[in-house]
Amino acid sequence: MTDFYEKLYKLALEEPSSKVRRTLILNTASYKHPGDGSRWIWRLLVSLIHKFLPDAYREVNATGNLTSVQPVDKLGWTLFRCVGGASTNCMNVADLYFRVPFLTNGTAKPTIATIAGSGEDGLILSRKSLAVWLLTELEEGKWIGKAPFLSSGGYWL
Repeated sequence: MTDFYEKLYKLALEEPSSKVRRTLILNTASYKHPGDGSRWIWRLLVSLIHKFLPDAYREVNATGNLTSVQPVDKLGWTLFRCVGGASTNCMNVADLYFRVPFLTNGTAKPTIATIAGSGEDGLILSRKSLAVWLLTELEEGKWIGKAPFLSSGGYWL
């Protein structure tokens, strides 16, 4: 992922014909952005990812670090954080990694965009809620240069 984003950012910034002015980049709660809070549940979940999926942990952090140093005035980046999965079976650690928060097929509900560990964050987010949030963020640009954590809030298992 990081190699791809390095090339994409370079093209977007250096190519004279590039019209890229806004980027919305998906990442996970494993990437700790400056200003994030600290909740025991996130520390636990992230430490499990770090222990059992170290390559994935390093990759999402490298992508987050790379994105967060890009010039906001040229790329207008937002590094939104949430993680989802396609199935409902949680059979191994790799499956668990791709289901926090649970990205569901449910109805669109209000999406809470906050810092990770704020106490307003949660585990559940529907794909429809995510789509609505992304379109709204493209129009409003409230989170340019920031890394919000997205969820439907307060739903912990």
